[in-house]
Amino acid sequence: MAILWPIDADPDSLEKKDGFADGFVLELVPTQTGVDWLLQPVDADAQQRITGSETDGPSAVAAAFQHLDDMAEKRRKERERMPDAPSPDSLI
Repeated sequence: MAILWPIDADPDSLEKKDGFADGFVLELVPTQTGVDWLLQPVDADAQQRITGSETDGPSAVAAAFQHLDDMAEKRRKERERMPDAPSPDSLI
């Protein structure tokens, strides 16, 4: 399992935007026939996860990364439409 962040994100920040919550969890599970993969945004529920299966590890990572770019772009567009909400850091 790995947590991946966009290059411009700061995983040490608790900010909802461009912080830890901007990451994605990538899980790889070996099976008898190949490798199952799961990709889910850190701040999302199970309904937003994407899964797949490939014949080997490198193919599984490549397939997941194809979806990662799409998920990150979708998140950016959604945030552009949403008004800024107070961040968890500002509430401390």
